Amino acid sequence: MGDTSVIARRLGDGHVQYGWSGNGGTFPYLGLRLFAWYNEPDMVEYLFGLGQLRHLDEPYSERTGRWLRTYPTGEPHWLGITEREIFSQLAFVDVGYFYDTDQKWYYVEPGPFRVKIPLELVYNSVDQESRSGFPEAELLKDIDRRIIRKIMERYDEDAEFREYLAFMNTDREAFLFDMEGILRGDWAKQWSGESFVHILWSHHRDVFNYFDDWVVVQGNEDNTEIRDILMRKKERQHTETIEWGRK
Repeated sequence: MGDTSVIARRLGDGHVQYGWSGNGGTFPYLGLRLFAWYNEPDMVEYLFGLGQLRHLDEPYSERTGRWLRTYPTGEPHWLGITEREIFSQLAFVDVGYFYDTDQKWYYVEPGPFRVKIPLELVYNSVDQESRSGFPEAELLKDIDRRIIRKIMERYDEDAEFREYLAFMNTDREAFLFDMEGILRGDWAKQWSGESFVHILWSHHRDVFNYFDDWVVVQGNEDNTEIRDILMRKKERQHTETIEWGRK
């Protein structure tokens, strides 16, 4: 994994503000800074007031002359109308950090599915002694596997999904065999290094195309473990994830 990152936030009027937050976007390098120093609404306001960033360090360090400080680029953030735009302006982004209107940060993995994970859950799931590398990798692998399992569950839970697969000439036995094949690693040599979701996207595009391209990970009450994986049928107009799960 690389480490190019973006930060984004949803504004009260529904617009989404987003931009480059530098290289070094893994959790120990950027996520932990956001969680520790920029986790309150006033600090989020200050953060986005800086514009796009080459590097983020502790608050107000951009006013100092020291080497390790925040470096704004001088460019303002982009403004969009949906969360789906946050990776649209930069190529090869590896991770996003999204501050939503529930006043919580989320870690967003920009794969075939944009996987939105509570940042607190990431914090509670990694080795707190790690200050380098990619310690969130194991959590992301677990989520990757859970997404495939969630899709498998949809066959018995979602009549529209069954009808869709039948239209694609796929019955229950064939569908489950294919999904289990992904988890077994049947295409491991052909798709070396790819996640299960990438294999789904590459090798079973009909199944992938049924779903919205965002996935929401829900934590338990204190975000110490995963409670559920939320997926939605693709709609003509994407429903913003802040609305998912609301009645």
